[in-house]
Order: sequence, then structure tokens, then C-alpha cells
Amino acid sequence: MVGSAFASGQEVLQYYTVYGLKGCILGGFVTFIIFYITIKQVLTDSYHLRDKDSLKIFQHYCGKTLGTVYKWIVAVFIYLAYIVMLSGCGALFEEQLRLDAILGVLLIAVLTSVVTAMGMKRLTDILGFLGPLLIIMILIVSVLGLCMNLEGIAEAEKTLSALTLKKASPYWLLSAVNYPCFALIGAYPFLFNIGSNCKTGEPRKIALISCGFFVGTIIVMGLAMLGCLDKVYNLNIPIAYIADQIIPGFGSIFAIVMFFGIFTTAVPLLWQSAHVFSTNEHGRKYKCSVILLAAIGCIGAELPFASLVNIIFPIQGYLGIFLVAVTIGKAFINCCIKLLYKIKRS
Repeated sequence: MVGSAFASGQEVLQYYTVYGLKGCILGGFVTFIIFYITIKQVLTDSYHLRDKDSLKIFQHYCGKTLGTVYKWIVAVFIYLAYIVMLSGCGALFEEQLRLDAILGVLLIAVLTSVVTAMGMKRLTDILGFLGPLLIIMILIVSVLGLCMNLEGIAEAEKTLSALTLKKASPYWLLSAVNYPCFALIGAYPFLFNIGSNCKTGEPRKIALISCGFFVGTIIVMGLAMLGCLDKVYNLNIPIAYIADQIIPGFGSIFAIVMFFGIFTTAVPLLWQSAHVFSTNEHGRKYKCSVILLAAIGCIGAELPFASLVNIIFPIQGYLGIFLVAVTIGKAFINCCIKLLYKIKRS
């Protein structure tokens, strides 16, 4: 899922770039390990569980009581993340297209409502095509931007010490752990649905390819912004500055890419929020929930985009640390059991 915070560069800026080379490279490696192990385990467990209620995945890892508590906590933060997506689209319209922010908010709210109301099958078809395409386009812009700003990376440490920067966490390692945890806590139900439809052996392949591709993009984008940090640190959409460096005016064209990036994340977030009230995607209650949640989200989206990212996402990440730790713990136990079984057989 490529949301407004990622497509704009704001996420990568606050979680990786502001910590320098250490944050971008070492932080990216730590993030990859957490993403890969967790996604592979959730997909594998989902393949074996094959339950219709995707929110039960929390009970599977945390037990009935704590799992239920997590289900509701996550539901709240998933919806807050949806509001961040709407706010990001407003910032995109205002900063890049020079249009009223409310137009962007309303447009994305309407589109996400329509697609979410179609149900999970259509969601998977649409996002499965758009997600990888958007990351490829963002990666291309980041690679070109990195090549153009290599000199700035050499001066990065001086630039970092001279600027007052918004940071997701006090330390680079904590930020590198927090990021996948915040991203994954809302993705569990969505991964559950994908895993339920997987074939034997697919979870490992899906996890390796998707994580490598995504984290590779994070590292390159982080380095590209590090090279021109003094120019982008206070922008809502720093990646657009890099796009304009490549071809003057390309930032406005790239805004279209970012719009679809927002769309690919906002839709599953709204879908999960609506599922709290009804899992019957053909029923009136589900469709009414979608419309009502989108309407309320438009009101919350009036809050500043960068501030929402800086407050909501880190808190969501800290909540996700326990859930991800339990999942990785289960993966470790399963690995030990398989190893002991092989030793016993030999």
C-alpha cells in the first residue's frame, strides 16, 4: 500500500532521512527484516486458518481478550490513518496543483467510497495493479534524484546539525522498528485475506519480493532527499521537489502518481474500518458505513498533513510493536520446531 505519506516522501523523510546515512541504510535493513518475517508469518497462518472474519487474526496472535482489545484499538488507528490519507490529498492539491485543499479531500473521499463499496475482490484486483506500478514510478524519480544530489549527501551531517527537523522517534533504530510496526498493524486484516487465497509456497515468495522492492525504494528515496535536505525538510511533499529537479514542472505531473498512491492506501483503510460495523459487503449496513466514515473523514482531514503524520503514525507504531513481536516470536518458535524435527529424523 502506497499512501499519501509514502508517495509524498513525508514518511521516509521523518522515519529515515532525518537520521542521515545511518538511518537510511542501516534503518532500511532493520525494517526489511521485520517486514519480511512478519508478512511471511501472517500469510502462512492465514493460509492455514482460512477464516472469513479477517479481524480475528488479532485473536489468533494475542488471545481472545487482548485480541479483541487490539481489534478495536487497531480499528480506531486504521480510521485515523484514512483521515491522514484524505488530508494528504488536500495538501497535494494545495501545494502542487494550486487548488483548494477541500477539492482533493472530497475527490479522494468519493472515489474511495465507490471502490470500497464494491467489496474485497475488486479491491484486490485494482490495488494489485496500481501498487507495484506506483512504487516503480517513485523509485525511478528517487534514483534520478539521488544521482543529481550526490554532493549533498557528502555534506549531509552538517546540514542535519543546522536544521530543526521533525522526527518520528528520538533514535534511528527505534524509528526503523517503529515504521514497519505502524505499517503492519493496519495491514494484518488485509494480509489475512491475501493469505487465505494463497497457494502452497506462495507466502515466502510474496513476502520476499514485496518487502525487497518496497524497502529498496525507501532506501533510495531516503538518500535522494538527504542529498537536498536543506530544500525539502519543511515541504509537505518533498518528492515533488525532486521531480521538479529532474524536469521543471514534472512535480505537478508527478502529483497524479501521488494521487493514485493515496488512493491505493485509503481504499483498504476505509474497507477495514467499514468491516468493524459489517462484514457483509453486499448488505446495506456495510455500504452505509462506508459512506458515513468517508463523510466524517472529510471533517478530520482539515488538520495539517505533516502534523498528522508526525503524531498518529508513531503512536500507531508503538502499539504495533507488541503485535509484531508476538508474530516474529511465533515465527521463531516454528523455525525451532522444524529444526528439532529435522535433527530428530537425522
